[in-house]
Amino acid sequence: MKRVLAVALACALLMPAAMAGCSKSDSESTKSVASAAGTEQGAASKDSLSGDITFFWWGTQVRNDATSKVCKMFEEKYPNVKVTPSFQSFNGYYKKLSLNAAANSMPDVFQFKTGDSNGAEFMEKNLVQPLDEYVSSKAIDATDIDKSSLSSDTVNGKLYGIPLGTNTLAMLCDPDLYKKAGITIPEDGYDSWEDAEADAVKLKAVTGAYGADDIFTFAPTFNYYWCREQGEEMYGDSKLLGFSEKTFVNFYTMKKDWMDKGLIPPLDVSSEANNIQIQKGKAGMQVIWTNVYSEYCKTAGKQLAMIPMPGAKKTKAMSISSAQDICMASGSKNKDAAAAFINYIINDVDANKVLNAERGIPVPSKVRDSLKSASDETNKAVYTYIEKVSDGYVSDVGPSAPAAASSLTDIFKDLEQQIVYGKATPAQAYQKLTDQVSKLS
Repeated sequence: MKRVLAVALACALLMPAAMAGCSKSDSESTKSVASAAGTEQGAASKDSLSGDITFFWWGTQVRNDATSKVCKMFEEKYPNVKVTPSFQSFNGYYKKLSLNAAANSMPDVFQFKTGDSNGAEFMEKNLVQPLDEYVSSKAIDATDIDKSSLSSDTVNGKLYGIPLGTNTLAMLCDPDLYKKAGITIPEDGYDSWEDAEADAVKLKAVTGAYGADDIFTFAPTFNYYWCREQGEEMYGDSKLLGFSEKTFVNFYTMKKDWMDKGLIPPLDVSSEANNIQIQKGKAGMQVIWTNVYSEYCKTAGKQLAMIPMPGAKKTKAMSISSAQDICMASGSKNKDAAAAFINYIINDVDANKVLNAERGIPVPSKVRDSLKSASDETNKAVYTYIEKVSDGYVSDVGPSAPAAASSLTDIFKDLEQQIVYGKATPAQAYQKLTDQVSKLS
């Protein structure tokens, strides 16, 4: 993907007329939005907007159906604006976005993640529109959004996106299996990974299979939690890797030990698509993002329990971050309508009832409170859990992933296989990691 993106973005930079047009459009569009502001939230009135915009996102069919319906709802509110929806699975999403950039056909509005490596190069090449002026004019109303929720979308002092929902990690537990094993789920999370291992041994005995799914993954466990638990970060402010050899070695030593003991599945089982053991009653633990909790419960056919990550009560190493963001293309020809659409999908209560927090818990408090009161037991559990961990288990999000980090997933996957299959020790794998990273910059 990185090579495709580099070529595509290089092509995009060879289009000076298009980029010059962006500058003019920024000024004219901002004035248009500011003058159009006049509704209760400061958003544009339904008669002041016209034209076409495109909205591109990744997601499952459930997300696609709900989001397509919201696009139609927006058109009903703004009858002179046509929204063209476009979507696909996550695989290939950023590749398609890069090809759009090369063809000067970026979608006006798109789902994005400002803080990860997939999106970093788009931002470095100024393909994402800063939203500060639109927020200042309330064309995009952020007054009901806590400032901390926007921190992960602020890069070099500029706001590049609005969270479509907040997310955090959770250790998922099967209450039936815990009860059968005669152990109590620790509501405040395990004090340590060793305590979790002791229970995984007991859970393995009652499942006849595993104590846990593979909870030692590069994403999300290593890069979003383990490094922070050691007082480090996945990425550094001035270098690609922000963690030490000890942090890497200890993580993969523990993973191999759990796998050798049969407490987690072997790689060929855990890497198989949709082969999730906790959903089959064959494991008692898993690590998830909260926005997939409902899906896990539905597949498992029962209400599962969420607890904080091991050690988080002491280290406060968890974080509340954006699940996905909604952004605007700097080259959009209809930024006033694009801003109105972003404002709508973020702030409209009815629209968010259709979206049903599938991308994460909504960030505006009035929307969040409205959805929570109308939620079923499963979705209420997510709201309650995020409220819990927000009070004493989290700290600020660390440095964003640089563009060079896009290659790390494959590097870690390869090194993990070498460790698990005895081709390299964790220490040897770390040396290989640093050697390969040195060639990325």
